[in-house]
Amino acid sequence: NRPLPLTFLPSSPPPSAILMSHGLNEVFTGGLGSYSLYNMVIAHLLDHRKLAKPSKADGSLGGLLVSFLRRYGHDFDYSAQAVSITRGGFVTKRRSWVNKEKPYLIAIEDPQEEGRDIGSVSHNIRRVRQCFGWCHDVLCGGRGGGHEEEDPRSEEPSESNSAPLAPLASTRARFSLEVGEALSMILPRPQ
Repeated sequence: NRPLPLTFLPSSPPPSAILMSHGLNEVFTGGLGSYSLYNMVIAHLLDHRKLAKPSKADGSLGGLLVSFLRRYGHDFDYSAQAVSITRGGFVTKRRSWVNKEKPYLIAIEDPQEEGRDIGSVSHNIRRVRQCFGWCHDVLCGGRGGGHEEEDPRSEEPSESNSAPLAPLASTRARFSLEVGEALSMILPRPQ
């Protein structure tokens, strides 16, 4: 087992900065708060450590950021999976955590109180997912497994909405980017 890259953990700055730049970092607006995001980062790192095959990109912060964005932007099944760092990262969503009207809400088990879902208040999780997916696709040069680029600031995900957040559609990046470089590519530039 390789040690967790602790430099990625303190308040999870890259994912937090991404959400902040798109107005999705506040729980009271339906976004993800830092505690939920921290749990998502830890769960991703725990799972990444279990599944990763040794390579040069595995330990890079840029590679971890890209894999985090892919997981929560494209691969994570929000209606069936839950985040639980006390249970190793990811588990099947409990029945008590499923909102029948909004099954897409993320479930994140509070590591300090077993069974408590701290993610269900993030009612704009579809926009968060869209934001992470868009950032992943930009960092991978549009090779996001066929996913369309969408503006994460739009109200609802749309198949026809392909307007980028910033003029970044042609940006190409490698998995081994340093986090600062990666963030400069996906965060809006000051006007």
